[in-house]
Amino acid sequence: LKYPGSVIGAVAASAPVLAFPGMSPTFDAETYWGVVTRDASDAIAGCDRLVRRAFTTLFAASAVELTHAFRLCTPLQQLGTGTANRGTQEPGTRTVESGGTHPELGRGESDPEDAKSRLAMFLAVAFDTMAMGSYPYPSNYMTGGGDAPKLPSWPITAACRAMVNAVSSPGDKKVQDHNAAAENAVESMALLEGLRDAAGVFNNASGSAGVCYQLPADDEYDGIWDYQWCTELLPQETYFATDGRRDMFWKSTPNATWVADRCRRTFGWIAEGAGPRRRWIAASTVGAV
Repeated sequence: LKYPGSVIGAVAASAPVLAFPGMSPTFDAETYWGVVTRDASDAIAGCDRLVRRAFTTLFAASAVELTHAFRLCTPLQQLGTGTANRGTQEPGTRTVESGGTHPELGRGESDPEDAKSRLAMFLAVAFDTMAMGSYPYPSNYMTGGGDAPKLPSWPITAACRAMVNAVSSPGDKKVQDHNAAAENAVESMALLEGLRDAAGVFNNASGSAGVCYQLPADDEYDGIWDYQWCTELLPQETYFATDGRRDMFWKSTPNATWVADRCRRTFGWIAEGAGPRRRWIAASTVGAV
């Protein structure tokens, strides 16, 4: 970018070359999750629609129902506020203070909408990772390499197959009396369990997760990329917006206040005048505007 006259050609691997503030044309961050969605829709027809319905169902379900459907080690209603409340968010629009309690709730109680958002992000990141590592052969590149378990070939296809199978064959939960409410409950549970099993292609790649899942304390954390986001605003997908229409997720729009608060809490010293340098990358290349 800086010395194009000296380069004949280049290949960017996992490098969003123009996806920085100050670049022209402006980067549309919502397109990232749209591409993840396209992977699912291309894998098995209708998979993206089922996943979208499942996330809608997730935000409408109770904490007890979600704890059961997703086999959570800690009941969702007991989880403290995490980091997934990312600004303007629907469903779950309340902004939660970083101390871990909602001002309308008692001490030690978590905001149920924020806890749902933590669960949703845990699941979305699985789809994100499988889309990035959707190779035509088994690979453990996305699970850590070495002795880490391998994802199956075309993991997004495997995830969509799990999603479709759960919804089309709810098994012994079939309702015999054609009670509409009961049928809706069965369908909702099938969607949630399908979402669990689909994300489980990555989240339980080893097949030995045990009887329950433990949600990460920080769903946004991504090692060095998290650090670089907070110092130079390198693109990171967990900070990208979703709208639930162009993608199969839910409406969530991280804002600058949320990002700044998160960086301050995670890397406190960064907020003391050391960064983030929002336009440094653009200013150091010919992309500055």
